[in-house]
Amino acid sequence: MKKARELYFSDILVDIHLEEKEWDDAIKIAEKDFGSFRLLEKVADALITYRPDWVIRVAIKQAEGLIKRTQSNLYPTAAKWLERAKKAYKHKGQTAEWKEYIDNLRVVYARRPSLQKAIEKL
Repeated sequence: MKKARELYFSDILVDIHLEEKEWDDAIKIAEKDFGSFRLLEKVADALITYRPDWVIRVAIKQAEGLIKRTQSNLYPTAAKWLERAKKAYKHKGQTAEWKEYIDNLRVVYARRPSLQKAIEKL
C-alpha cells in the first residue's frame, strides 16, 4: 500500500511540475521512480521538445535494456521507446544521427526477426 501511495503522489507531483514547466523537477521524480515506466514515459513524452537530449538518452537506455533481455514480447515496448528517441532527434534537427543509430541497431540485431518487425516502421 505504501508503494502504491508513493507512486500516486509521484504521478501528481510530476503533473504539477510539468504544468509549471519545472522540467528538471519532473525529471528527478521520474528518474527516482525508475521502476515506474509509466511515469518515465509520461515525462519523456512531455519533454521531447523541451529536453530532447534527456529524452534521447532515457529512451535509448530503456529500449536497449528491453532488447538485451531477448524476449520478443518486449520488442514492441522497445520500439515505442525508440519512437520517442526518433521524435527527439527530429526535434533537434538530427535526423542523420537517428538514421545512423537505427541502421546500426538493425545490423547488430539482424538475427532477431521479431525485433526487426517491431522497428521496421521507424
